[in-house]
Amino acid sequence: MEKRVFLKSKFKEQLANTPETGMGYHIVDIELLGGIILKNKTILNCKILLLDKNEEPYINSNQINKILTQSS
Repeated sequence: MEKRVFLKSKFKEQLANTPETGMGYHIVDIELLGGIILKNKTILNCKILLLDKNEEPYINSNQINKILTQSS
């Protein structure tokens, strides 16, 4: 099962104003504090980031610096 991270309000608003990749989801790159970029991550309903179970267990909404969408 994948890990679910609930996004902060500012990211929900950003995604709500961005065209969806498909019905109810966005495929994005996530820039973490420190510059690490997670590529091709799925966000459901503008609020739930899905992470692979093998990705760092400490990643939470506080480590997200920026969400890079196709229209960014």
